[in-house]
Amino acid sequence: MLVYQNIRVIAKYYTRITLTRLTTLLDLDASQTEKTLCRLVVSGTVWARIDRPAGIVNFRNKRTTEDVMNDWSSDMQKLLGLVEKAWMGMNAAQAAQSRARA
Repeated sequence: MLVYQNIRVIAKYYTRITLTRLTTLLDLDASQTEKTLCRLVVSGTVWARIDRPAGIVNFRNKRTTEDVMNDWSSDMQKLLGLVEKAWMGMNAAQAAQSRARA
């Protein structure tokens, strides 16, 4: 069913979305949207949590502290690699300028 595919795509691109916006994107009414989303959650196709009072659908499962720290560590390693690459490039440029002046 096309609606199921659309919900899977929305779940990949959104971490949070209002139920009103989801209903608009799927071109369904609110009850049909909620029922369809619930079917996909129960079948294990997508992970979602609906906050009915706030009208928000969360598609992202809560992460453990280990996952957060692993992601942070990985991001820091990438950042330090970029800083080192930029630093080496600046040193090479300075060396070339000093050779050109001499």
